[in-house]
Amino acid sequence: VATKTSGGNTWSINVAVLAAMDDGASFEIVLVAGTHVCFGVCKAGFVDVASTNYLFIGSDAWCMHAYDGSLYGNGKRRADPAGGFAEGDRLGCRLDLGAGTLSFWKNGAPHGATHTGVVGPVRGFVEFFDQGASVSICAHPSFEEDLAVPVAEAPEEAVGGGAAAAP
Repeated sequence: VATKTSGGNTWSINVAVLAAMDDGASFEIVLVAGTHVCFGVCKAGFVDVASTNYLFIGSDAWCMHAYDGSLYGNGKRRADPAGGFAEGDRLGCRLDLGAGTLSFWKNGAPHGATHTGVVGPVRGFVEFFDQGASVSICAHPSFEEDLAVPVAEAPEEAVGGGAAAAP
């Protein structure tokens, strides 16, 4: 579980960067609270989450905004809105580096447009806007390593006293 616990309502410095993703990898999140989150992949070299501002609109990410299902990142901003997600929905994405695509799903069904031009290596990420926004991150066997949640803090009981790694 990753929750935005401070910083008010702003995208600034509120990113949970996940594990590196190989071709064919996927991950899902479940919206626990709030819908102003973006999820997708960012360039693997992007590691400075402590100074990140607005990753979702830059050239280092390909993602979908849960509020309205639109695409953001790498030249897209509010592109192809497909309808939003609600608390309790499962949001997913699947990486196909061979085709250069990142596709999305909602509750197990394809949802919205597909990002094109995606190049690896990449890592999964979730970016938060509203204070109190929370997601449950569902790891898939395709992850190469454990999930890391360095900025969007996980509850202490979930990580054994800190926010450095998810269970």
